[in-house]
Amino acid sequence: MIPIDQTIVGENGNCMSACLASILECDLSEVPNFIVGCNEHENPYIEFNRRVNEFLRPLGLAHIEIKATDNWFDYLKNEGVKDLYHLYYGPTIRGTFHAVVAKDGVIVHDPHPDKTSLDTDKRDEWSIAFLVAHFGDCNE
Repeated sequence: MIPIDQTIVGENGNCMSACLASILECDLSEVPNFIVGCNEHENPYIEFNRRVNEFLRPLGLAHIEIKATDNWFDYLKNEGVKDLYHLYYGPTIRGTFHAVVAKDGVIVHDPHPDKTSLDTDKRDEWSIAFLVAHFGDCNE
């Protein structure tokens, strides 16, 4: 993982793109800003995730987002999984929704310039996303 900061902040910020570029260790310019135009769709959340998976598919990866719980990493550790980079999504103290990079449940990179990360008082609103190996067509 190579920390890469977002270059756009605010409503159409590219924090998710910066997080993926960090985990994939590629240039930010190689990752689309998935959020732009999503609000024009009937379900922006589904459209956002569709765009992310469309980008990841040629890389043999898929983006899976679930409700964040503290026991996920105890379970994975017991299963022998460690050193796992993933994303956390959630509210910030700035009043925005944001993405950060974590490793084994611990935030290791906030791509926002102010580095205030996610609001830990609202941890129950966080979700977690894993990049998993993907074989075949997501539409099948």
